[in-house]
Amino acid sequence: MSATRSQVGYLVEKGGILVICNALQFSDYKIIDVTLNAIELLLEKGKEILVEDNMYENPFVVEIERIEGTTLLETLQDIDNDKINEKCVNILETYFKATPIDNSYTHQNPQNQIQNQNGNPFANDTHINSQPIFSF
Repeated sequence: MSATRSQVGYLVEKGGILVICNALQFSDYKIIDVTLNAIELLLEKGKEILVEDNMYENPFVVEIERIEGTTLLETLQDIDNDKINEKCVNILETYFKATPIDNSYTHQNPQNQIQNQNGNPFANDTHINSQPIFSF
């Protein structure tokens, strides 16, 4: 992902994760595929933040769970598209505490709070760059 930590922070602060997760409800498989790629890139950036800030858990995993995006990921495992099914399973297995149930995966929502020194995963940035993350 070529977006900076500040750019991702800006996206998150403006509610971008909710918008991205809501795009999983479209019926167009191309849109769903691009959306899954965006989610995976966000989760990868969250993994970097987790390591850099010595956090307990990926802050974007927590946010996606909070807005019930994992429910959408779990639902997409049942559609008739192998590529999307595989991406959903990969995301759930890699980033969420997914457990197999009847050839599909479900996650376990942890009740842990995410905190770094300031309680903000973007606290190390001195300013937020409002440049768009994705260029179309």
